[in-house]
Amino acid sequence: MRPPHSVEEKLKRILLLAIVLAGASIIARAQVATGDRPVRPPFVGAISGQVLLPSGRSASGSIQVTLSSDRTPVMTAFTNERGEFRFNEIGEGTYFIRVVAEGDAYEPLTQEIMFSRSSMSKLTLYLREKGRYGKQETCRRHRFRARF
Repeated sequence: MRPPHSVEEKLKRILLLAIVLAGASIIARAQVATGDRPVRPPFVGAISGQVLLPSGRSASGSIQVTLSSDRTPVMTAFTNERGEFRFNEIGEGTYFIRVVAEGDAYEPLTQEIMFSRSSMSKLTLYLREKGRYGKQETCRRHRFRARF
């Protein structure tokens, strides 16, 4: 039978085990990859903005704003009393925002958004009066930054 280890020797072994486990954990995290590139955690952010009238004043509440991916609706929101809207938990990608005001006073507006980690954060959309600029629907491209 082996003699019992001293308390000091047991503490040394526990400390050594803790150091080895901590090092293995750091190495394992650093090596998570697919192919040659490390895996990026999925990005989730928010797209927010404000709808304004042609005069530059805030549009009143209840204007429908739809976020689409590949022209398929993903989410719909309505503006608040200051014309503001927000879509939460949005991943990187290309989206379309469509704004439709009730009645016949304003044309529908569609804007393409390229949403990524390195884009800008707040979008301003201006409504156009119907009939004043022709019958084409407005569609603009916009790079858009995420707000964390």
